[in-house]
Amino acid sequence: MKLPVAICIAFVALGCAKGGGGVGLFGYGDPNAPIDSGATTDSGMHRDGAVRDAAQSGSDASFDARVQDGGRDGGAQNGGPDAAVVVDAGSGSTCAPTSATLAIVEVMVASQPGSSDLGEWFEVRNFGGCTIDLAGLEVVSPTSGGTEKVHAVTAGTVAAGASFVFALSGDPVGNHNVGEDYVYGSGVSDDVILNNGADWLELRWLGVAIDRVTWPSGGYAYGASQYFPSGLAPAGNDDWSKWCTATGATTYSSVGGTFLGTPGATNPVGCGS
Repeated sequence: MKLPVAICIAFVALGCAKGGGGVGLFGYGDPNAPIDSGATTDSGMHRDGAVRDAAQSGSDASFDARVQDGGRDGGAQNGGPDAAVVVDAGSGSTCAPTSATLAIVEVMVASQPGSSDLGEWFEVRNFGGCTIDLAGLEVVSPTSGGTEKVHAVTAGTVAAGASFVFALSGDPVGNHNVGEDYVYGSGVSDDVILNNGADWLELRWLGVAIDRVTWPSGGYAYGASQYFPSGLAPAGNDDWSKWCTATGATTYSSVGGTFLGTPGATNPVGCGS
């Protein structure tokens, strides 16, 4: 038999029975007391429809409606890092090369006749606004049989607005003292070697071509570079008819002969200068 609620309250400290089960001293349930399956759940015990009791000590009343505490952040999730926190990019930050920022602007297709020419070189220019990290850039050109030869650049940077010279050889006698920034050849047949006939030279980044220059057979002169005039949009360098042949006004070396071009310097603004 259930006792009246008033009696239970009066004798709760003495273990008054509730719902057919016993309540021991200090309000702890008697584990040996049988459970009345017909007993209802006390709404004061936080079982009221999965809603917390606002009066419960130590609980936040805002949980009653299952919402976040509006007093902290208006119930909104954090929209991201604190705007006041600024990440310092550092003075040495660099950019990856793209088709809009890096372009081939000068090529020494052949410094002399024959297949043992170590005087080949080419120049790229940074048309972007930040220093480009060239590590990982691929230099690609096919053999006379059509097989592509690829060299992966291991290091090098080119500042905004500056140029960078790649040479087949690091020997100042063999490359006619071109003053290279990077050597992409090692003196073996697997090097990226420019053909003395029709050929092309390509730059790739992450396997994707970002620039290519193609020239026809006879579209160059021995000992003189072909250059893309300064002031033209770099996207136009794929049109060989816009390229010029270096003249005597731009001699860069007399080591082993007379060699014309402007490696490491700004190209002339037009042809014949």
